[in-house]
Amino acid sequence: MLMSFSILLGCAAAGEALRAATGLPVPGTVIGIALLFGGLCLIGRKDGAIPPMPAADGLLSYISLFFVPAGVGAGLRLAALGPYWPAIVFGILGSSILAIAITGRLVQVLLAWQDRRIVMPASTQPGPAE
Repeated sequence: MLMSFSILLGCAAAGEALRAATGLPVPGTVIGIALLFGGLCLIGRKDGAIPPMPAADGLLSYISLFFVPAGVGAGLRLAALGPYWPAIVFGILGSSILAIAITGRLVQVLLAWQDRRIVMPASTQPGPAE
Protein backbone atom coordinates (compact mmCIF):
# COMPACT_ATOMS: atom_id res chain seq x y z
CA MET A 1 0.00 0.00 0.00
CA LEU A 2 2.85 2.37 0.79
CA MET A 3 4.35 1.77 -2.66
CA SER A 4 1.04 2.56 -4.38
CA PHE A 5 0.58 5.72 -2.33
CA SER A 6 4.13 6.76 -3.19
CA ILE A 7 3.40 6.26 -6.88
CA LEU A 8 0.30 8.46 -6.63
CA LEU A 9 2.13 11.23 -4.79
CA GLY A 10 5.10 10.91 -7.15
CA CYS A 11 2.86 11.37 -10.18
CA ALA A 12 1.23 14.43 -8.59
CA ALA A 13 4.66 15.90 -7.79
CA ALA A 14 5.95 15.11 -11.30
CA GLY A 15 2.90 16.84 -12.75
CA GLU A 16 3.56 19.94 -10.64
CA ALA A 17 7.22 19.94 -11.68
CA LEU A 18 6.32 19.53 -15.35
CA ARG A 19 3.81 22.37 -15.12
CA ALA A 20 6.36 24.65 -13.46
CA ALA A 21 9.08 23.75 -15.98
CA THR A 22 6.95 24.18 -19.10
CA GLY A 23 4.49 26.85 -17.97
CA LEU A 24 1.51 24.81 -19.21
CA PRO A 25 -1.85 26.39 -18.29
CA VAL A 26 -3.04 23.08 -16.76
CA PRO A 27 -2.96 22.27 -13.04
CA GLY A 28 -0.08 20.01 -12.05
CA THR A 29 -2.40 17.48 -10.42
CA VAL A 30 -4.25 17.02 -13.71
CA ILE A 31 -0.93 16.47 -15.49
CA GLY A 32 0.00 14.00 -12.72
CA ILE A 33 -3.18 12.00 -13.26
CA ALA A 34 -2.43 11.91 -17.00
CA LEU A 35 1.11 10.69 -16.24
CA LEU A 36 -0.29 7.97 -13.95
CA PHE A 37 -2.77 6.89 -16.61
CA GLY A 38 -0.08 6.80 -19.29
CA GLY A 39 2.25 4.81 -17.06
CA LEU A 40 -0.44 2.27 -16.24
CA CYS A 41 -1.29 1.91 -19.93
CA LEU A 42 2.35 1.24 -20.78
CA ILE A 43 2.71 -1.31 -17.97
CA GLY A 44 -0.55 -2.98 -18.96
CA ARG A 45 0.51 -3.16 -22.60
CA LYS A 46 3.89 -4.69 -21.71
CA ASP A 47 2.70 -7.21 -19.10
CA GLY A 48 -0.85 -7.72 -20.29
CA ALA A 49 -2.31 -6.73 -16.92
CA ILE A 50 -2.39 -3.61 -14.78
CA PRO A 51 -0.65 -4.13 -11.43
CA PRO A 52 -2.80 -3.86 -8.30
CA MET A 53 -2.68 -0.50 -6.56
CA PRO A 54 -4.39 -0.84 -3.17
CA ALA A 55 -3.79 2.82 -2.29
CA ALA A 56 -5.72 3.83 -5.40
CA ASP A 57 -8.79 1.93 -4.18
CA GLY A 58 -8.87 3.95 -0.98
CA LEU A 59 -8.18 7.25 -2.72
CA LEU A 60 -10.62 6.72 -5.58
CA SER A 61 -13.49 8.20 -3.59
CA TYR A 62 -11.38 11.35 -3.10
CA ILE A 63 -10.24 11.76 -6.71
CA SER A 64 -12.27 14.95 -7.02
CA LEU A 65 -9.79 16.57 -4.62
CA PHE A 66 -7.17 16.38 -7.38
CA PHE A 67 -9.28 18.87 -9.33
CA VAL A 68 -9.77 21.38 -6.51
CA PRO A 69 -6.79 23.51 -7.66
CA ALA A 70 -8.36 23.84 -11.11
CA GLY A 71 -11.66 24.97 -9.59
CA VAL A 72 -9.95 27.43 -7.28
CA GLY A 73 -7.96 28.83 -10.21
CA ALA A 74 -11.15 29.31 -12.21
CA GLY A 75 -12.81 30.96 -9.21
CA LEU A 76 -9.91 33.39 -8.80
CA ARG A 77 -10.12 34.33 -12.47
CA LEU A 78 -13.91 34.64 -12.52
CA ALA A 79 -13.78 38.29 -13.56
CA ALA A 80 -11.59 37.41 -16.55
CA LEU A 81 -13.96 34.58 -17.51
CA GLY A 82 -17.04 36.82 -17.36
CA PRO A 83 -17.18 37.82 -21.05
CA TYR A 84 -16.85 34.19 -22.10
CA TRP A 85 -19.70 32.74 -20.04
CA PRO A 86 -21.87 31.82 -23.07
CA ALA A 87 -19.02 29.79 -24.58
CA ILE A 88 -18.30 28.16 -21.22
CA VAL A 89 -21.95 27.22 -20.64
CA PHE A 90 -22.30 25.92 -24.21
CA GLY A 91 -19.08 23.93 -23.85
CA ILE A 92 -20.18 22.33 -20.59
CA LEU A 93 -23.69 21.54 -21.80
CA GLY A 94 -22.56 20.43 -25.26
CA SER A 95 -19.83 18.14 -23.96
CA SER A 96 -22.20 16.66 -21.36
CA ILE A 97 -24.87 15.92 -23.97
CA LEU A 98 -22.26 14.48 -26.35
CA ALA A 99 -20.78 12.27 -23.60
CA ILE A 100 -24.24 10.95 -22.66
CA ALA A 101 -25.11 10.24 -26.32
CA ILE A 102 -21.82 8.46 -27.03
CA THR A 103 -22.04 6.43 -23.83
CA GLY A 104 -25.62 5.41 -24.60
CA ARG A 105 -24.74 4.35 -28.14
CA LEU A 106 -21.70 2.42 -26.92
CA VAL A 107 -23.83 0.56 -24.37
CA GLN A 108 -26.32 -0.35 -27.11
CA VAL A 109 -23.56 -1.69 -29.35
CA LEU A 110 -21.94 -3.67 -26.53
CA LEU A 111 -25.25 -5.16 -25.39
CA ALA A 112 -26.06 -6.23 -28.95
CA TRP A 113 -22.59 -7.76 -29.26
CA GLN A 114 -23.09 -9.60 -25.96
CA ASP A 115 -26.49 -10.92 -27.09
CA ARG A 116 -24.95 -12.24 -30.34
CA ARG A 117 -22.25 -14.07 -28.37
CA ILE A 118 -24.81 -15.68 -26.05
CA VAL A 119 -27.08 -16.83 -28.91
CA MET A 120 -24.19 -18.11 -31.06
CA PRO A 121 -24.53 -21.88 -31.64
CA ALA A 122 -22.00 -24.10 -29.88
CA SER A 123 -20.56 -25.35 -33.18
CA THR A 124 -19.43 -21.85 -34.19
CA GLN A 125 -18.06 -20.75 -30.83
CA PRO A 126 -14.30 -20.80 -30.58
CA GLY A 127 -13.09 -23.57 -28.31
CA PRO A 128 -9.81 -25.00 -27.10
CA ALA A 129 -7.32 -26.00 -29.76
CA GLU A 130 -7.60 -29.66 -30.66
